[in-house]
Amino acid sequence: MSLFDVIIPTFQNPDTLKKCLEGFSTQTFSDFRILLCIDGNPRQVNNYVMGSTFPFEIIPLQHKQGTRQGPNATRNLALPHVQSEYLLLFDSDCIPAPELMEQHYRILAKSDCFSLGELVYQNSQSNILADYVQSRGKNKCRDQDILPYKYLTSQNLAMKGKYFIRMGGQDAAIKSYGGDVEFSFRLGNKVSVPLIYNKEAISYAVWNKDMESMLEQMREFGSLTLPYLKQKYPDLKQAFRADLITARGFRRFLTRVIINKTIAQWFRTLMPRTPGKVSRMMIHYLFFQSIIEGYDSFRKKW
Repeated sequence: MSLFDVIIPTFQNPDTLKKCLEGFSTQTFSDFRILLCIDGNPRQVNNYVMGSTFPFEIIPLQHKQGTRQGPNATRNLALPHVQSEYLLLFDSDCIPAPELMEQHYRILAKSDCFSLGELVYQNSQSNILADYVQSRGKNKCRDQDILPYKYLTSQNLAMKGKYFIRMGGQDAAIKSYGGDVEFSFRLGNKVSVPLIYNKEAISYAVWNKDMESMLEQMREFGSLTLPYLKQKYPDLKQAFRADLITARGFRRFLTRVIINKTIAQWFRTLMPRTPGKVSRMMIHYLFFQSIIEGYDSFRKKW
């Protein structure tokens, strides 16, 4: 039995998946196997895996009839197969640095904790969205800091395998953006071990989403995922200030006065000509306004 199971979901990204698996082939720590969870048609991934040689075991897993189920349900394909003491959740569009597995093990072997690794966007100097994401959440903290659970993401996260099993994996009902919000909230309420920022467990990626697709993702979060989360967890506040977005009465009115579409359109026009810190504030405003827009469209339906 391997010391680590690595869960990697993949959906129609053979080029980045290949780079991801090549990165795992060069790890300085080799006691792991990969549970490759395939969303959608598995043929291309299976052909690649069957035709390649890796220094570790790969177990391809897929949904019945090759249907698309979303990243949460796809990660959960691994649940019946998790056997190792430790588990790494990793994204197929990220490339692990050679020491990533070793650095995660170094932290986990010291104490019972979650090890949240680093994600470096290689185009953050030239892409304002990559720069924005690179400045958010855990990136404001120092190496080895204990983080609030709201900063948890499943892109590069290591833990004891028993915790993923105990939680029943991720919430398969969430098929779009926001799965990590639910997962982090549930972990924070049911597991009492610290979340450690492990900046030495590095992964790399290239940001490839444009502004319009990101704003549409935020609107979708507001119209689909946020109402679901608020119904499931009425006390939820951590998701993009859900308490303000879903407020009623005067608080709702005041939020819509301050965060509105007219200012958002003005910011989109000015943003390309503004310095880094100001453009980050504008992006944050645009995302928040899009979530509100999505949530308000949900309320109108009901």
